[in-house]
Amino acid sequence: IGTYSEAATAILDPLSGDVWALASAPLFNPNAMVLGTTLAGQPLATPGASARRNHALESGYPAGSSFKPFTLLAALRTGVADRSTRMSCNGTWVYDGFTFRNYEMHSLGNSVSLTTAMAFSCNTTYMPLSIRVWEADPDALTDIVAAFGFGQSTGITHLADAPGTLPDAHYYD
Repeated sequence: IGTYSEAATAILDPLSGDVWALASAPLFNPNAMVLGTTLAGQPLATPGASARRNHALESGYPAGSSFKPFTLLAALRTGVADRSTRMSCNGTWVYDGFTFRNYEMHSLGNSVSLTTAMAFSCNTTYMPLSIRVWEADPDALTDIVAAFGFGQSTGITHLADAPGTLPDAHYYD
């Protein structure tokens, strides 16, 4: 979870959309709410409101690193990258006054393949790649993720469902 105090993840069947697993953090021992102790009698702290919330079902988060494959697909489709494209994966990358970082500032150097950069989740590779995609076609990435169901209702009943916004070039105008 790193420095985040709240997080969630889901594992879905890519063919059917069935939910295979959900995880929510922070974790807590439910005995704290009933017994106040572990089964062995050790005192447990009462979980805070954040821990009692199922973040996998009741919260929305940015896609994060799971968005990198879509960026790569958009780069391939727009022609700004191909199988031989190599880019840097340094610890930081600065764009328009903002500094982007890799997890724990990891660096693979100045010439790595896009698949290697994805395997190591190099933000400093995929952020500049997304800029290249935008410059080639401002709607390319939005169109691709829309085709994969982003920005649409999940269709899961009995839950709050917020499809989110897929910003395209018109949105930014």
